[in-house]
Amino acid sequence: HLALDELDGLIGLQLQHTLGFLAHHDVAGRLHIDNGGSGAGTGAVLQNNDGADAVNLGTRIGATLTMNGGVITGNRSDHGAIWGGGNITVNEGSKINNNSSPGVSGAIRMLSGCTLTVNGGEICNNTAGTNGGAIYGYNASTYYFNGGKIAGNTAGELGGAIYPGTYSVFYISGDFELVDNTAKNGGAIRFTNHNSFNMTGGKVAGNVSTET
Repeated sequence: HLALDELDGLIGLQLQHTLGFLAHHDVAGRLHIDNGGSGAGTGAVLQNNDGADAVNLGTRIGATLTMNGGVITGNRSDHGAIWGGGNITVNEGSKINNNSSPGVSGAIRMLSGCTLTVNGGEICNNTAGTNGGAIYGYNASTYYFNGGKIAGNTAGELGGAIYPGTYSVFYISGDFELVDNTAKNGGAIRFTNHNSFNMTGGKVAGNVSTET
């Protein structure tokens, strides 16, 4: 077991090939952050968890996850590789790739009132059986996409990259790229009721909706 406050600054940590189970406020194949807690990682690898999310933020909005590099890859869960409430920040050098869910959210599944900020790195090649190939959000969440890329994600139904909840707000700027994602409906983003979309930079291209 690795205490939460020991995660920050790790280089090359590999936690892999574990079967899903709950690890309360510890790392044991996955990272569980208690409600109101925080965690940051540099160079860590959370990999190949089967049946449990790699990072669990709890059910309230007080938790914080900041990725300053590191890799979350090859995880398979009904909840997405990262699940829960709070504030998630993905910075340069971070990779959330090749995760999958038979239901919603291949990579990140957010609860109501959460904030996701992507300043760099990549969220690529994740797969959801239904909605939100990379990201599935609930109501009244806020998304800041300032850099990095979300690319090559696939959803079986809606939102190849992102399926947001109602009353959610998007800001796209800088050199962020939302490209080459695929779904039956809404290749990049499948908007829901009362969403707001603000784009002052970035690139949205090559996304495909297969439904005719």
